[in-house]
Amino acid sequence: MTLTKGAQLFRDWMQREKLSQREVAQSLGWDSTYVSAIVNGRRRPQLNNAFKIQELTKSNVPVDSWIQLKKIRASK
Repeated sequence: MTLTKGAQLFRDWMQREKLSQREVAQSLGWDSTYVSAIVNGRRRPQLNNAFKIQELTKSNVPVDSWIQLKKIRASK
C-alpha cells in the first residue's frame, strides 16, 4: 500500500513531536482507530478533517497533501 503524501507527512510530524496516535486522536476528538487508518494509508481524511490536521500540525501537513492526482493517458 502506497501512502499519500499527507499520510507520510502526518506520520513524520507525529514522530518529530513524539506524539502517539492516541494523543493525536484525543487532541482532535477522534477515535484512535481513525487516526491509525489515516497514518497507515487505509483511509484519507474528509476535507473538514484535513483542515483540522493542518491546524493541529501548524501547516506541516497541508490540506492539499491528501490529494492524489492520477495521470490520464491520452488516447490516440
